[in-house]
Amino acid sequence: MRALILTIMLTATLLSPHLLVDTSAHSEFEESASIFVRPIPGLPRDFIRGVDASEAPWILELGGKYFDSGVEKHPLDILAEHGVNWIRLRVWNDPYTPEGIPYGGGNCDPERITRFAVEVKRRGLKLLVNFHYSDWWADPGRQSKPKAWANLSFTELVRAIYEWTYNTLNYMKSMGATPDIVQVGNEVNNGFLWPEGSTSNWEGFTVLLKSAIRAVRDASPETKVAIHLAGVEVEFYEYFLSKLAASGVEFDIIGISYYPYYHGSLSRLRELLRALSRRYPDKEIVILETAYAWTLSDADGHPNIFGLREHEITGGYKASIQGQASYLRDLVELVYTETSGRGRGVFYFGATWIPVKGAGWKTGEGNPWENQALFDFNGNALPSLRVFKLIYEGEHFEPKPLVLYEERPLVVTTLVNTKPALPSTVLVVFTDHSIRPLAVKWPETPLYSTPGVYELRGIVENTGFQVTVLIIVKEGSATTTTSSLSGESSTAPSVVEKKPASTVLAGAVILLVAVLAWLIFRSSRVSRVAK
Repeated sequence: MRALILTIMLTATLLSPHLLVDTSAHSEFEESASIFVRPIPGLPRDFIRGVDASEAPWILELGGKYFDSGVEKHPLDILAEHGVNWIRLRVWNDPYTPEGIPYGGGNCDPERITRFAVEVKRRGLKLLVNFHYSDWWADPGRQSKPKAWANLSFTELVRAIYEWTYNTLNYMKSMGATPDIVQVGNEVNNGFLWPEGSTSNWEGFTVLLKSAIRAVRDASPETKVAIHLAGVEVEFYEYFLSKLAASGVEFDIIGISYYPYYHGSLSRLRELLRALSRRYPDKEIVILETAYAWTLSDADGHPNIFGLREHEITGGYKASIQGQASYLRDLVELVYTETSGRGRGVFYFGATWIPVKGAGWKTGEGNPWENQALFDFNGNALPSLRVFKLIYEGEHFEPKPLVLYEERPLVVTTLVNTKPALPSTVLVVFTDHSIRPLAVKWPETPLYSTPGVYELRGIVENTGFQVTVLIIVKEGSATTTTSSLSGESSTAPSVVEKKPASTVLAGAVILLVAVLAWLIFRSSRVSRVAK
């Protein structure tokens, strides 16, 4: 019977990664009315605690509502009351088809965004305006020219970007919404206004960029200019920024898009921040985009960008309200402490992007971001929004191990008379909902002379957490493989061939059926399973 139980455990352990996410397992982390945030000593009060609220104007027009403790309020009031001091808004040239149908994603035309920017300024908040120089989304993989500029000559394009930037800023200024920072382009790693403004045509790119910057200086001399790049590769930033300097491009702020579940851990960002502050002491540094999930659940059936447990592991925090707050707190600390005083702040992307019908990333499609907003699916401000105040007012505590990230047994495969390579660490969730690898102390591992499934238990050092590993012993050539979720490489030392998920699943089922049949047939031997 014990062997049968082990086999069932093994089946569940191997098959569960191929099944849908069990969001109920996250409920204990998500449903928290309170959060704990350590203060950041010495953090200046004028540090940028910003959010991107570009979707909010369209959501409000659609009838979407925002609440704080059950009371309906304007989202800008809620943000300001929770410590936000800057708002970032993107501007697209003409986000409509020739027939007037909106593209979606907030439909951020200059008039709509200016009306909302007026509300930003009325509340005493600072304003960053992000010119994409496109009719819709622009990023490193897509930098389409506005429709109206599609057939312009290069000389005409240089004039058009100047005049559009200058006129838009003058219009905002006349309405009482002068931006404090302007981004000239969004994530311009590969340039903008393709093909003329591609970085493969560096001279063309910098001529267009300088024309946009000149328009900002002429329209609003007090407004700072940011160059926005994505990622954390130190060599790329140094190469790109040194070329800008050599081309005579003058700007004030190095802006960064950083998403930990995509770009990697905070340690990678730390390396970039240190390098930039050393190399460019005359520039300010701002994280212009970041975000983290507060749940793995989905509200509208549209796939979310952050929707897998693998994203938690890569990101380093639970997809929970506490995890969201702790990530943002730790990011702010990093920007402040690792930049020699050059780190000016952080903007949180999609903070107000709640799931309202018609407010998807594209007209006719859903919202891929609602589980990374700072409001829940019904528009209620999440407790994690308080992080912007608690980084000054919170109580200090030392995060301690809370629970194993994965309660299921680990699985190791080895061969008869071959000592299995057990993982040296496992992932542990701490009280701040960060996910960290901790060392495991295993008992002496025996050599198994008979094929079968064996169980071994270890202890996570400096905790009382017990870790179970199921060891599959097979006939064959020397190979030892380890399941993931151990906080280290999943193979030791074999080479693993990547196969389609269906092939892997079928193979796992065949293996498990064979093991089960063998266990039943050889029940007398299975009783010797190690404890």
